[in-house]
Parts: sequence; C-alpha cells; structure tokens
Amino acid sequence: MTANLELFKQPKQVIVQELSIPTARLIAIGDVHGCIDELNELLGMLDLTTFDTLIMLGDLVDRGPDPEAVVQKIQGLCRLGNVFCVQGNHDNKHVRYARHELLKASDATYKNPMKPNEELLSTHTMLSIDSLRFLASLPHAVGICDV
Repeated sequence: MTANLELFKQPKQVIVQELSIPTARLIAIGDVHGCIDELNELLGMLDLTTFDTLIMLGDLVDRGPDPEAVVQKIQGLCRLGNVFCVQGNHDNKHVRYARHELLKASDATYKNPMKPNEELLSTHTMLSIDSLRFLASLPHAVGICDV
C-alpha cells in the first residue's frame, strides 16, 4: 500500500466541521456498516433535494458485505455540497490500522500494535486506498452555525 503516512496521522484534538443552517430537511443517517443495498433503498425513499442537508454519522464500514461501495457512494454524495460525513469509531479503526501497516512497511522492526481479527482483516482488504484516504479526511463532528 503506497500512501502518504501523514494522511493517516490521528489529530490531537477533535475536528469539528461547521455547517450553515439547512434551508429544508436536515437528515441524519448512521451505522450503514457496509450495507450498500440498504443505503441505496433508504436514499431512494428519502428522495433528497438540493435544499436538503444529509449528515452521515459515521460507521460506514464493518459487518456488511460491501464497505467499499458504501464509502465510494458517500464520497460521491459529499462532493455535491449538501452531504456531510463524520468519522465513526469503526471507520477510525481502519484508518489507524492503515497507518500502522504503512509504518510497518517502511520499518521492518515496527510491530503493528493492533491485533486484527478476521472481520477487521476481511473488511480492510476490501477498502481501496482512495476509500481509506476519504475516511481519514473526515471530521469527528459537525455543528450547525448561523452564517
């Protein structure tokens, strides 16, 4: 895995992204956990408009069958401007694991302190470096402010 190690460095403080007050619905979805079919069904039922604000509450990965598709879908939606996502603890686990693996690849004496189980390894191998970069870039929280 070739990636910039600094990208996966954990910040020392909580990162909060401020959002302007929505003009229509404020919708929050959490714990998708790799279930792309269910996410697509829910998004279809919501019938989002450009006035709606969608906040994904993290935990995009783990447990479900297609974490890569979920991350790519959310990454694409975030580019629209009214969809935001925070990094959940399951997402953070994969960011930390990627950082340790990069350190291990650059230093033969380094030991990854994380003890991965089969589930973590299975999910982690499904995630592209692009998806890991996206997860690493997510803030820890969002806050609504009056702009």
